[in-house]
Amino acid sequence: MTGSAPALAARRRALEGRRYARLLAARALEALGWGSQREPEATWLVGERRGLSAEDTGYHFFRYCREHHPGRPIYFVCRRNAKGREAAEALGNVLDYGSVRAARMALRARAFFYSDCCQDFIHDWPRIAPHLRADARFVFLQHGVIGLSGMGRFYERSEMQRRSERLDLFVASSPRERDLIVEQLGHAREEVLLSGLSRFDSLRQAPPPRPELLVAPTFRPWLRAASAEAMRRSEYFQRWQGLLDDRRLHRILERHDLRLHFAPHFAMGAHLRLFRASHARIRILDLDSEPLHRWIRRAALAITDYSSLSFDLALLERPVLYHPFDAARFHESRGARLLGEDELPGPLLESRGALLEALESHARTGFVLREPYLGRARALVGGPGGSSSERIFEAIEARLER
Repeated sequence: MTGSAPALAARRRALEGRRYARLLAARALEALGWGSQREPEATWLVGERRGLSAEDTGYHFFRYCREHHPGRPIYFVCRRNAKGREAAEALGNVLDYGSVRAARMALRARAFFYSDCCQDFIHDWPRIAPHLRADARFVFLQHGVIGLSGMGRFYERSEMQRRSERLDLFVASSPRERDLIVEQLGHAREEVLLSGLSRFDSLRQAPPPRPELLVAPTFRPWLRAASAEAMRRSEYFQRWQGLLDDRRLHRILERHDLRLHFAPHFAMGAHLRLFRASHARIRILDLDSEPLHRWIRRAALAITDYSSLSFDLALLERPVLYHPFDAARFHESRGARLLGEDELPGPLLESRGALLEALESHARTGFVLREPYLGRARALVGGPGGSSSERIFEAIEARLER
């Protein structure tokens, strides 16, 4: 076999994908013919991030189910090396992603709950989708409030149907987000559940913030497979590393006794080692071993570019500063921002100087979210209080009864 290293790697991935698809198809057909009495009836399956983690909305909904409905046959699907797997296993009812048992359970499941797509349960979803129960119900739990980008059309109704994904309920956090899901993504209004994200249940119990800042840029599709040298030359790296190196930032941290945690999106994890903490008060977080949710709960303020974690801070009514220095290219790849600038729960600050000035102002005044951003935050994530997971559970119960 000849060709460049990237081409060879692509061929190997394609070969492995075809081999895995044939294996999974054989398992699914085998499951159709045996084992029907070995698994419980009316199984529910929960998953997230293609089985790679147990820390986002899938895990939080699963935890609610295990703690409040322990006798129900509800299972979480994740890989053996998934982030947070130990926490899920402590709750019981965990299935190995890609296993025969997971495939068999999927064929019998009455309800599916996913945070990203139906590959959260099985890699080769289109092959198994035609064999599922006709009366199964599907809930898209989401992993972040929609509004900062069009998500590359990934969650438009037509795109989900193209991937053989069924949908009965699409979780939303506010009437405004529900309108975006209907008007921009093409879903029917009766499919949108105004419940809030399951992850919000934990956030609502967050203790008072610590004197800590969270800097969390989202990923760039054009850099995910970039070489180390290309990454170092990129505007993304130079902008964020430049912020970490800035002496004005260091003085703010020292003057106000603050710590800063830098946490690039987990999809950029391959490049994490390139970033350096240039001050004793700065720490680079490895999200493979430290769940981002933990640091969101602790932060007094967050800085991001386009990440939906800004809405997690909005739920906590804590300040967020947006630093969108490459907006044109980002939105070209991920879709235009759906919310207007006058709806965002924080200011858009393209220059580092403006960003640091705003940060200094918040540090002097105690990190209080004030108007107009407080009102905007409540409009975007100020839906019903109480338990989001409970509302999701009850909504799908009602659908199944019908």
